[in-house]
Amino acid sequence: MAAIKLSLFVWENVLTDYTSGIMFAYAENIDEAKSAILNKVGSDIYMRKIYEKELRKPYRIIESAEGFYVDGGA
Repeated sequence: MAAIKLSLFVWENVLTDYTSGIMFAYAENIDEAKSAILNKVGSDIYMRKIYEKELRKPYRIIESAEGFYVDGGA
């Protein structure tokens, strides 16, 4: 049986309030990644609409070693 290839889908500079946030999901494809994030958000309709809008923004697919971080903001 072949192993399923997963990639890290990353949305940077999203969910901005005072500072930008980040969303990420380890998934087979973009649809699965978006679904995984929305599952974490839960059933709150207001929050889901915010996240659905943010998930339309550009994203990166990480398929090799890479380090990154987000500083805490005030």
